[in-house]
Amino acid sequence: MTQDDALRPAATARLIVGSRLKQLRLRRGMETAAQLADKCAELGAPDLTRDVIANLESSRRDVSVERLLVLALACDVAPLDLLMPPDFTGTVAVTGEAIVTSEVFAQWLSGNAPLPQSDPVAFAANTVQRLAPSSVQNFAADLVRSVVTQQALSERAGTNAVRLAETRQKVGVVFASLRSAIESGADRSALLAVLDAAEADLDRPSTD
Repeated sequence: MTQDDALRPAATARLIVGSRLKQLRLRRGMETAAQLADKCAELGAPDLTRDVIANLESSRRDVSVERLLVLALACDVAPLDLLMPPDFTGTVAVTGEAIVTSEVFAQWLSGNAPLPQSDPVAFAANTVQRLAPSSVQNFAADLVRSVVTQQALSERAGTNAVRLAETRQKVGVVFASLRSAIESGADRSALLAVLDAAEADLDRPSTD
């Protein structure tokens, strides 16, 4: 992210979807919102009228999950493509407090890494359940990078150094256990057991 990107206001989901929807509509050769509305009607969503689509594209209204799915279908893209333009380089405001870079946001949307505000172990436990065994090791590597980023953000925010060192040590044990389990060919239930134990350890209060 460039210095100019950092100075721009963080984009919201409404702004991203609006600008991306118009971009994809034009790319598909639909020059007007009415043409996209006609296609949505053909797909069984007549409530997505020209006026509704115009309001979405101008970011005057939020889009529901149901409408996001229909619009993605009408534009012949994955729903994710409406939420994360590939050339976007600014910051994204998930909430007023959770503002992240476009790279971090894209990784989170793709299910590859948690946001810095998330619990990485809980995120990993859920992700491992849906990953194919061959993908688990790559996910573990991505998760390591995410946790390192989260720790760096905590350091800049003035987190207690001793507490941070303890957390870093515990996270290191988690990844060592995961790597060992993966290399031994452990199944999904065994990997989840490792993560459950790690979550309990991270939640255990410090003894100081």
